[in-house]
Amino acid sequence: MRRAQHNGTTRRAVRETQPQSLVCRHARATIVTAFLSAVIGCASSSEPGPTAPTPTSLTIANPSFETPVIAVGAFATNAAPVGWTVFGSIDFANRAIGVLRPASTTLYSVAVPDGNNVGVAFLLDNSANQAQFANSPAGLQQTLASTLQVRTTYTLLVSVGNIANDVNAPYAFGGFPMYRVELLAGGVVLASDNNTLLPGEGQFLTSTVTLPVGATHAQAGQLLGIRLVNLNGAGGIEVNFDNVRLIATPN
Repeated sequence: MRRAQHNGTTRRAVRETQPQSLVCRHARATIVTAFLSAVIGCASSSEPGPTAPTPTSLTIANPSFETPVIAVGAFATNAAPVGWTVFGSIDFANRAIGVLRPASTTLYSVAVPDGNNVGVAFLLDNSANQAQFANSPAGLQQTLASTLQVRTTYTLLVSVGNIANDVNAPYAFGGFPMYRVELLAGGVVLASDNNTLLPGEGQFLTSTVTLPVGATHAQAGQLLGIRLVNLNGAGGIEVNFDNVRLIATPN
C-alpha cells in the first residue's frame, strides 16, 4: 500500500507540474517577442544619416554681360561692362574690354551660352601690324560681396569663347591669344585655369576652377574676386567670356 500511495503521489506531482512548465515556456516566448519588438522599434525609429551639403550660387554682378544692352551684331568697348573693372593695361582703343552681341554674324557658329552678349577682352598691340604681340595680359575683374569661408569648396565656371572671322568685322579675329580664369580672395590669386582649353574657332568651352578650403586659410574672411584674362599671346587678339558662375559647397 505504501508503494501504491507513493506512486500515486508521484503521478499527481507530475500532473501538477505540467501546467507550470507550460506557463514558463509561454512566459519565455512572451519575453523574446517583446525583446524583438523593442529591437525592431529601435531600428525603425533611428535617426536618418547626414544629408548631402547644399551648394550655394554666389551673387555675381552682370555674370553674362547682358548690360549694357546693345544692337544685334554690335560691339561696345568704350567702357567696362557694368559690375566689372579693368585688369591690366587697357586704353579703350587698341586694348579694350566691353561686350559683344554676336547674333547675325559669323563670329560664332553656336549660340551664346547664356543671354545675348559675351564679355570682350580685346588686345591689339599694333593696329598696323596684327602679328605684333606685347605679351601683356589684360582683361576684366570683379570683387564680390561674398567672403572666403573655411570648410567650403568653391567652384568657378566660365564659358570661354574663341571668336572667329566675319567679313564685316574690322579686324582679323582668327587665332586664339590664350586665356586665364582666376579666383581670388583679398586680391590674392588662390586658384586658376591657365589656358587648359582650346575652343574651336567660333566655339565655347567651359573653364572650371576648383578651390577646396580647409579648417583654416590665410585669406579667410577676405572678399572673393574673379578675373578673366586675355593672355595676349601670338595668334589672336580677342577672348570672349560668358555665363560666369561661382558655387560654394560646405565640405
